[in-house]
Amino acid sequence: MRKSVLRHADGRRLVLLGAVQGLVSEGVAAENEVRSSRPDVLALQVVPVVGIDVPDMAYTDEFTRRISGMDLVRRGFRLRRGQRRLARMENPEAFADAWDARAAAGPFRQLEAWREQEMAANADTAVAAGTGIVLVEAARFGGVRAALHARGFHG
Repeated sequence: MRKSVLRHADGRRLVLLGAVQGLVSEGVAAENEVRSSRPDVLALQVVPVVGIDVPDMAYTDEFTRRISGMDLVRRGFRLRRGQRRLARMENPEAFADAWDARAAAGPFRQLEAWREQEMAANADTAVAAGTGIVLVEAARFGGVRAALHARGFHG
């Protein structure tokens, strides 16, 4: 679990949590709440959740605009070549980082950078509306954090 507490110059505070995909889906329950019995996931038992990821239609439009058929073929070859090394990763976060480094190359990296910028903008809006905890997948943590720094959050 990655955690970063960020503060904006205007006094707003944001807690950015990065978790591997399984932890994210395990923690999100019905009624838009995050529930967890693990103290390292959340200090609170129930926290309102606001989706900050890009809507599926917007992501699909951006994907088809940026990624060609040949890009998909190249990505498939790259992922197959690295599967044995990825299978030997010692923890889920190391695996997520290695997978993202392999999968998000070239135009895919540009697509994910666009997604991280959009997620940071949505997180900024959510914090302005009163939500102080933002949960993102571990692979997007660094990019979203950097984009939030660019939007005036520091810490």
